[in-house]
Amino acid sequence: MEEEEEEEEEEEEEEEEKEEEKEEEEEEDELFIIHEEEDKHIKPANSKKIPYLSWQSDMRNNYIDTLHLRHKLKDMGQALGCIIVGQSNVAIKEHFGKFDDVLQPGCHCLPWCLGYQIAGGLSLRVQQLDVKCETKTKDNVFVNVVASVQYRALADKASDAFYRLTNTKEQIQSYVFDVIRASVPKLELDAVFEQKNDIARAVEDELEKAMSAYGYEIVQTLIVDIEPDVHVKRAMNEINAAARLRLAANEKAEAEKILQIKKAEGEAESKYLSGLGIARQRQAIVDGLRDSVLEFSENVPGTTAKDIMDMVLVTQYFDTMKEIGASSKSSAVFIPHGPGAVRDVAEQIRDELKDMGQALGCIIVGQSNVAIKEHFGKFDDILQPGCHCLPWCLGYQIAGGLSLRVQQLDVKCETKTKDNVFVNVVASVQYRALADKASDAFYRLTNTKEQIQSYVFDVIRASVPKLELDAVFEQKNDIARAVEDELEKAMSAYGYEIVQTLIVDIEPDVHVKRAMNEINAAARLRLAANEKAEAEKILQIKKAEGEAESKYLSGLGIARQRQAIVDGLRDSVLAFSENVPGTTAKDIMDMVLVTQYFDTMKEIGASSKSSAVFIPHGPGAVRDVSEQIRDGLLQANASPNLLN
Repeated sequence: MEEEEEEEEEEEEEEEEKEEEKEEEEEEDELFIIHEEEDKHIKPANSKKIPYLSWQSDMRNNYIDTLHLRHKLKDMGQALGCIIVGQSNVAIKEHFGKFDDVLQPGCHCLPWCLGYQIAGGLSLRVQQLDVKCETKTKDNVFVNVVASVQYRALADKASDAFYRLTNTKEQIQSYVFDVIRASVPKLELDAVFEQKNDIARAVEDELEKAMSAYGYEIVQTLIVDIEPDVHVKRAMNEINAAARLRLAANEKAEAEKILQIKKAEGEAESKYLSGLGIARQRQAIVDGLRDSVLEFSENVPGTTAKDIMDMVLVTQYFDTMKEIGASSKSSAVFIPHGPGAVRDVAEQIRDELKDMGQALGCIIVGQSNVAIKEHFGKFDDILQPGCHCLPWCLGYQIAGGLSLRVQQLDVKCETKTKDNVFVNVVASVQYRALADKASDAFYRLTNTKEQIQSYVFDVIRASVPKLELDAVFEQKNDIARAVEDELEKAMSAYGYEIVQTLIVDIEPDVHVKRAMNEINAAARLRLAANEKAEAEKILQIKKAEGEAESKYLSGLGIARQRQAIVDGLRDSVLAFSENVPGTTAKDIMDMVLVTQYFDTMKEIGASSKSSAVFIPHGPGAVRDVSEQIRDGLLQANASPNLLN
């Protein structure tokens, strides 16, 4: 087992070495490719026919040697007192540590032997800083707001941009946090999306006002993203989907309603026309019967109209039975269903000279700094930026240095709100030592940051417990002012100025955040459910309206059908009774009803939905059938209450 582990370790080491070699080769290749355009004149005319390993590899090695030579020449130039400043950059020139001048792009003579040096460079290009800030909206939704700040240092204020700030990006970030966490909690989620340009302008105005004093220009500020909690996003999407489904359901229901109405209108018209057809059919039957009875009575003496009508009905009954039995649709009928650099030679020489200067009693104080001079341990003077003589042999010494740049301290404080929610409040304190009170700032405090932190804790833990969670978000600027006032009053005695105090974050307990997001999500889901219910309600209402209209039109159709049938029967009965003596209207009505009964039997037998039909039938003569039919009609007439 140990041998296998050793082999695996050796293999891993070999792979790592190969990867490092490969990366170095890729870097050299990239370096070669970047400057290939500059060295096209080196390439032969027939380069396509020359193999890569023959001339291109030599060219690459020569070019790398050239770059190394350039670095050496640069080091020699700096050692000889020459400095090159690139385009869109400036360099900060100091004389014995004190700011002297801003060097513009080009070549400059810098006699380091006379105490001149470059403190650093400053880019004048537009830079971009993306700041992601989490905060709460008025309707208790936690959102991540991403602000993109485009800024640049001003050439005429390069010294301020270089010396006055310790960390530019942190400074900008704090102001962004402050404005966003002051603006968003006053707006509901929908308004945050709608008013994002107003929030961006507020951030830009605040940054422009604050950063211009430090030599920076704010080019543009954009709110590039607003991302709510994932559950809230899902609920919002469901609300939108439900609203659109409701509109779709409304259109669908309207279409179905129109279809039902049109169908009912068609059925009503169909029934009316069917009624007219039935009426004409009945009339034709009655007319035929009438002619048959007249002819029969004239040619067969001793027969009455009643006898002839009975015979006709019985014959029609038998024809009906034959059609039911012969129907192919009736099978049975029972009838009733994401290399290091070269060290600067001038810096090495400068470091050596600095040590020599201190040994000879000289001290250089940098720009935006002061040094505390003591005489046999007692405070003597404050040394300003520049070169100073310090005869250490006479008991003089430097106790230490003090930066006059604006510094930032982020203090995170956990406390409880009035409604018993534990929150982490982050205060960003921007402060600086005062040059005229440098001795107080150096001697009176052991730990400045701990002192400031204690005051921040005191004010926040005295203010937040008086407010409910929502009020903490809404009144964060009031809390920041209270902290700043207390710090200004306390720290001024120690030689410090409080430049700005910002409340950059208010973060409730994770369970409370989750609960707040779930409450909002649940409320939005309730709206979604309401939209869905409204859609179903619309569907049901439209369906009921369509059915009601359909039934109404169906009723009209049936009524017109019945009316047409009755009108036809009436005309037929009148014509029959006038032309066939000895028959009453009652007899004719009975005959028509029996005929309709037989037609019904035919339709029942011919129906594909009826596999078995039971019709009460007893043996006997044909006249018995007629009598049974007649008796049924008489009984129906004798008991009208049963029909009701």
